Amino acid sequence: MAYKDFGNDLEGRLGSFHFAQRIIRTLQKRHIHCCFATNMLSNAVHFYNQEDHENLLIVSKDGRLNGKKHSDEDVAELKSTKCFRQRCSRHLRKETRSPNVIQEKLDEWFVRFKCTASDGSLPAGGRLDPISKEALFTSETKIAVTNCKETCRHLQDPLPLNEMHGAMPANSNSPHGLKECL
Repeated sequence: MAYKDFGNDLEGRLGSFHFAQRIIRTLQKRHIHCCFATNMLSNAVHFYNQEDHENLLIVSKDGRLNGKKHSDEDVAELKSTKCFRQRCSRHLRKETRSPNVIQEKLDEWFVRFKCTASDGSLPAGGRLDPISKEALFTSETKIAVTNCKETCRHLQDPLPLNEMHGAMPANSNSPHGLKECL
């Protein structure tokens, strides 16, 4: 789409929040797997910086994060909750995956949570909500996923990671010593 004042060469960028909201708004919010599906959708688009993630795992397992030593199972369970984003996301830089990887992971995400499968397609991995007997996806979900697969090439970070995130060093009184990413 060309804008009169800018010409035909105007290139826009899509924010990751709005990108994910295109799909999330089509989900049944009361479904038992809605929160998990939302976390998995975020993982399809982003990944945590390896150095930051490693440092967070180290302080979680040795007890410096919140005074309690966490096992691998504890950490895995915590990462699947909203609590993880609230407590730990400030210590982790998120990087955007490449467009082809996002497309592949969106396909995997869709198959994982759909409840029905057409002939010749991959088998469905989702389930109906045990209380409402409804599927997680609405009739608009497949269209939203298809549209997001087409537009994910506009989702790339415009700057290198070190320019996208500012980092504040840890407070000298902090037991974990993790920097805070802005």
